[in-house]
Amino acid sequence: MPTAVFIVAIVIGIPVVSESVVKIVGMLKDWRLKAAELKIKEKQIESENAMRLDAFNAKILRMDDLGLSATDIVSLTEEVRQLRQEVRELRQSSTNQSME
Repeated sequence: MPTAVFIVAIVIGIPVVSESVVKIVGMLKDWRLKAAELKIKEKQIESENAMRLDAFNAKILRMDDLGLSATDIVSLTEEVRQLRQEVRELRQSSTNQSME
């Protein structure tokens, strides 16, 4: 009887264990891919922010050549606040995505 139980355990156990291993390996690959995607997305966000900053700096330089009025300064200050808020939101969304 113990031999029959042992054979049944092997016949049932090996496929169950192998299926579990395959699922675990698949999950690990998915996690690795998601982590790589998040890193790529983070780099894209950083490059977009750098491009925005460069464009904003170029705009400031063009306005400086023309001379700034008080309304220009107010509008630029408001744009800076909006851009900072966008950066905060992007950071929060990337942090939230990395936690998922």
